[in-house]
Amino acid sequence: MVLVRMCVPALLSALTVPAHAQDLTPGTWSGDLKLTAGGQFKVEFTVRGSGDQTQATMNAVDGPASPVTDLQLSGGDIAFRWVSFACSLTRVDDSELRGNCETEDGSTGLLSLTAPESHAMAPDVLVTSDLVETRASDMYEALQRLRPYWIRPRGQGRLGYSTLVKVYIDRQVAGDASVLRSINPVEVEEVLFYSPSEATMRFGTNNEGGAILLTMRRGRP
Repeated sequence: MVLVRMCVPALLSALTVPAHAQDLTPGTWSGDLKLTAGGQFKVEFTVRGSGDQTQATMNAVDGPASPVTDLQLSGGDIAFRWVSFACSLTRVDDSELRGNCETEDGSTGLLSLTAPESHAMAPDVLVTSDLVETRASDMYEALQRLRPYWIRPRGQGRLGYSTLVKVYIDRQVAGDASVLRSINPVEVEEVLFYSPSEATMRFGTNNEGGAILLTMRRGRP
């Protein structure tokens, strides 16, 4: 029971984090910490600002505060130290982070965070100017630099369903992320990403890897 009390999260002091933090949705993420040894806690993770000015705070609902250190963000993924835990979370889709927390003595827990409700159903968007600034030779390379989590497989899906992201061009299915290698960024007006749940609602089943929707610049210089 001493371990359970020690691991109740946590108030993150304001921290400046790398520019990759702009991939993390601002607002308050809600979540759960489930300890393998037993016990579950509600947590809140609040993100403010963007880019190099991003700040984050975290607290356990109805729990005591303690600092978080060594916060690192990369492409939307997060790693940090928290009380006796070292935590590493991976982006499942645009609205969820999930991963493990572990202590030096081997005690573990599962931590999951869900994006603010106001963002949960809103697609992430890039426009022509964003893409051109990367100086990438194709759309796959541009997204690797701007939103690498968009083109990652999403883990294990249901039997018979692919976890690869599906690409739609002007709302017509074009294939998986590999088709992006044949598209010049300057030809694209807008790119939207939908999480697996939102992609399934909009485009039907077998979108468990999420969806990337490209709108092309028809008839424009």
